[in-house]
This record gives sequence, structure tokens and C-alpha cells, in this order.
Amino acid sequence: METLPAESGSVETMDTFKVRVGVVVLDKENRILLARQNHRDFWVLPGGTLEKGESLGECAVREIKEESNLDIRLGPLLFVSDFFAPDGRQVIDVVFFGHYLGGSLERETTQNIDEIGFFTLDNAKGLDVKPESVFERILAQWQNESWECGDYIPPESNFR
Repeated sequence: METLPAESGSVETMDTFKVRVGVVVLDKENRILLARQNHRDFWVLPGGTLEKGESLGECAVREIKEESNLDIRLGPLLFVSDFFAPDGRQVIDVVFFGHYLGGSLERETTQNIDEIGFFTLDNAKGLDVKPESVFERILAQWQNESWECGDYIPPESNFR
């Protein structure tokens, strides 16, 4: 286990937080890509955990390819958010826009993906997508066709 010394002199373990990279991918029909994973009842933006030695952009492109078999070109940084997962870890969620290039959508079973698919704006509004505050902003920007970049969204207590 890697450790980082905290400024106070105590030791903080890497196991207390993770960096997750999510990607907003819209297909040519303006539908958003969402995934349901690990037998949970809610949906998330596709993406995953940053690996050691990997850039945020590399993680975004890799995760979309692994989870959906789609190719994207990385677009702008949309949001940085953080929240506390049910296991108590703080999750730093970095969300990019990904320009859909092609590929055939296929669910990758080795990536803990139960379902993955493209949803229209109206269909997506009816889904339980986490974190809620992040998805509310995505829905508003998607509906207005105006993608704002670089916002910070503070933690929400209702993610758990």
C-alpha cells in the first residue's frame, strides 16, 4: 500500500480516496452514453479509475473503449466534483466531453458493466443517474446545447 505523508505529520493512505474519470459521450443522434454497473440500481457516466502513470485523458479514452468498444476524441474538461462513496472513500470525479468517432456499441462483460446504452434527453431525464448534482448540470447543458467548461461541483450528501 502506498502512503503519502500529510502536512500534519500523520500518514494518509491512498485507499481513502480515488480519482474517477467520467466522459459525456453524445452519438450522432444526440443521445448520451450511460452505464449501469456492479448490479447497482442507478446509472453513471461511463468511465473509471485513474491508473498509476496514466493521464486523465488517457484514462478517459481507455475506459470508453474498454466499457463500450467506442472510439472517442477527448474534448474539454466539463466538471470536477467530489463525493463520498458508500464505502466512505472520497471520490474525485473528473468529467470530460468526448467526441464520438465511431465503433459499434458492445457491453464489455469483464468491466463489471451490467448495461450500457445511448439515451435520448427525455429518456435520460427519467433515469436515476449518480452523482445527481453532476447529472442535473449535464442535463441542463445538454438541453441548452451549451457546454460550459471547468466548473467545480461540491460534494453532495445524498449520493449514498
